[in-house]
Amino acid sequence: MTLWGGLRRYYARLGWPLTGEPPRLAAGVRFDALRLPAAAGLPLVARRPGGAAAGAGGAPLLGPALRAGGTVWVLLAEGAAAEVPGLLEWLEWGALADELGLAPVGAGGSLPAPAPPGTPGGGPREAAVWLRPPVPGREGERALPALVLGGRRPPGPAPDLVRLVDTAAAECHRARLRRVRATAAAAAAATRADQALAFS
Repeated sequence: MTLWGGLRRYYARLGWPLTGEPPRLAAGVRFDALRLPAAAGLPLVARRPGGAAAGAGGAPLLGPALRAGGTVWVLLAEGAAAEVPGLLEWLEWGALADELGLAPVGAGGSLPAPAPPGTPGGGPREAAVWLRPPVPGREGERALPALVLGGRRPPGPAPDLVRLVDTAAAECHRARLRRVRATAAAAAAATRADQALAFS
């Protein structure tokens, strides 16, 4: 069995369409996604269900998530990507939206297709891997973050899109501030070293 053949069978069982070679997950058909830098996405994925950032009624903050290289993708309910820019504005992240590195991926977009969970071997470091794999039987829209209108939630513990976008933006902002501080510290150290050489 080839890797691509096993990959295609796995996603066919989930009902998730693939596109291209190497295969990629097609967004906008069964799900959308939120793309963010790994420096922000990994802490987001590491948040424990039921914690301060969990959804209403103990719902998890997010559903399936994957990583490829320096990027994390969190799956959203189909059509949710169109709501993200407006949510960022409403949550008062709009002024920083371009600097956060947070981007919705909807219809027409795609994301890397990780090997099925438990696949032996691995691959290059940049290869996509599931951080939170889809749970069989819960891969539909009720398990993915969606916009809740009028306080009416779908049945089951579905994650809340507003809470997820706000938490993801906050993690992106923290990661951005860490980068800025690290750059400033490196520049200050270089200046001190240059001054020490000048006076030696």
